[in-house]
Amino acid sequence: MVSVGVVTLDSAVSFLDCTRTFSQLCSIAHPTASAVHCFSRNDALTPEGFQQREDKFLNFLRGVMLNRENIKLDTFKLKWCRNGRDTHIRVCSFLEVAVMCSPRVLSIHINMGTFFDLPDSIFVCTSVEKMTLWLLTNGFYILQPRSINLPFLKNLELGLMPLTDVSMRMLISGCPVLEELVLDSCYLELNMISSNVLKKLVLNYCGQHGWQMEISCPGVVSLSIIRGKYTGSITLTNMSSLATANFLFRGEDKDGPSNLDLRLLGGLSNVTTLKLRTNYRDVMVLLLADIPNCPTLKNLESLELGAWRIGF
Repeated sequence: MVSVGVVTLDSAVSFLDCTRTFSQLCSIAHPTASAVHCFSRNDALTPEGFQQREDKFLNFLRGVMLNRENIKLDTFKLKWCRNGRDTHIRVCSFLEVAVMCSPRVLSIHINMGTFFDLPDSIFVCTSVEKMTLWLLTNGFYILQPRSINLPFLKNLELGLMPLTDVSMRMLISGCPVLEELVLDSCYLELNMISSNVLKKLVLNYCGQHGWQMEISCPGVVSLSIIRGKYTGSITLTNMSSLATANFLFRGEDKDGPSNLDLRLLGGLSNVTTLKLRTNYRDVMVLLLADIPNCPTLKNLESLELGAWRIGF
């Protein structure tokens, strides 16, 4: 059996019959292939027929992936946006196949109207170097598997996930070489993000709902915080390696509770590039109050102040 470099599963559309799938798969089965497209749309397919094709394709996938040449899989991508009977079992079956193939890159995007619990096996897939997990489900999935052991994971992106202090400690301790962490639209019940190995940290439109969070990452070189509603306090401490900082706060003045705090400027002592953008009056007040904590920015080479109201 020829080896397959990348497998893409997209259950937003229905499956091809096995003969056609096999032809497509083999036609691009060279290890340098960028993707394998295994589905075509068939709106007339009944739910029962769809599930039968899912079962057939899963069996086919197992056969292809587990009987190919004995080399590791490079990339496994799963995009799932369909509800149905036994949905959880089927998705977990796809993920179990992925783990057995020891992928270097694992990308999972799940959009369904029912609660979904990621299998623990993906958090002990020791071959993974880059992982993306997005979950849009009916009900919060809190990232707290029984254990995390990802010794080679360097890049991690999480989307639409609630994270607690326990979750963050498990991630940091279970990913000893993690260099880049991206949290996108996550719900952060966090008091602390602390790591000695992180080099890049991105927080995009994450909600805090009153939580007071401290970021202490002495190795972080690049930090980006983009916020909508201002819903929690942030303090930067021990950010001695920080060179590039990007802060963008969007929202309306009525969205900002007056009892919250921003202490960002004290962590910028060595920055060379600083972007600070907001048209949010309450945030401006907090940032101006933080100015006494700002050290001399002796290394600053580039400064961008965007949408700032002068003399508000």
